[in-house]
Amino acid sequence: MPDNTRHVVLFFTQDISLSLWKDTGLYEREVLPYLALAKEKGYRVSFLTYGDESDLDFQEALAPIEIIPLWSGDAPKSRLMKVLKAPFALMKHKDKLQEANIYKTNQFWGGWNAIFAKWLWGGKVIARQGYEYFQFAKAQEKPPHQLFIAYILEWFIYKFSDRIVLATQSDADFARSHFHFLDKAQIDIQPNWIDTERFKPSADHEDYKADLVFIGRLNAQKNLPSLIKACADHGYSLDIYGDGELKNVLQIHVSELGSNAIRFMGRVPNDEIPSLLKHYKAFILPSLFEGNPKALLEAMACGKAVIACDVAGSRDVLKDGETGALCDIDDKSIAETIEKIINDPSLRKALGKAARKVIEERYSLERFIEDEEERYEQILKR
Repeated sequence: MPDNTRHVVLFFTQDISLSLWKDTGLYEREVLPYLALAKEKGYRVSFLTYGDESDLDFQEALAPIEIIPLWSGDAPKSRLMKVLKAPFALMKHKDKLQEANIYKTNQFWGGWNAIFAKWLWGGKVIARQGYEYFQFAKAQEKPPHQLFIAYILEWFIYKFSDRIVLATQSDADFARSHFHFLDKAQIDIQPNWIDTERFKPSADHEDYKADLVFIGRLNAQKNLPSLIKACADHGYSLDIYGDGELKNVLQIHVSELGSNAIRFMGRVPNDEIPSLLKHYKAFILPSLFEGNPKALLEAMACGKAVIACDVAGSRDVLKDGETGALCDIDDKSIAETIEKIINDPSLRKALGKAARKVIEERYSLERFIEDEEERYEQILKR
């Protein structure tokens, strides 16, 4: 039986529902640790989602986790109205939410609702962020008014949370340098976890589909024009998996460069990634900035040689020449690093083996659950 004295409510990211997790292939990955905490550790776990009654269709599969859809067919149409009305919608679920000891956010966006729940019913708040939101806004060169809003919202969440969980040391350093009231002991470093049973090495197919594979969103952050130019100019084959606002622009770019070896493969479900990776010599992530990149960690777990640009987030994960290869963000440096990795099978094998070991030691699901339980117990004892 769940222990009602250890009741954790996970606040989903604003606008995210279980149905959306399912549609985007994230459902199995995201629910796994909370099922373990509920079934194996005896916690009472609830999901506060931003879906409607259709999220209740997952109740049987997720038992004993309790599903609390915020909206009941009355969700506002505009995103702004959803943000404004969400705190009031919490009151409809008072009977369930007031019983919780811990309110945990899954990401920054919407995290303020967990603070409101704390003020209403007295639980503790763990504010978890997969990436440092204000830092990302600055890196994306958002206009001043958006930067101001991002800063104020993050200040609010940090100020009134009992514990803050960030994915990397770089994120923690940035947060402390911009929000000076933060105490070092208030921030935990908790990287993303990987299901090492599902993401594990398998024998490569010698008939590789291409030299390189990229998996991720097709947006400016990922620096794909530089990767595409590096591959087109030097004859490397590349398969690009994912979707995003720059897809058409990137396809035109490939056409203008006259490359027939760069292909856009569309989205790939998360559970198909392990079997997909074995068809490529190396995984590459040329991002201009990152949080704690899940795709990179998953490739490392599968024992692939990985290449990434030497930027915050990626360099927190990789040690150049030991667990992967780091390069600069320009196409020349990317091409030089690709050449070094692609043309040396023994180096690829050594890097992949070392990468897998790091994932097992630092990023496993078991390690995540241990750290999560320790954090809960520390907060409950306060």
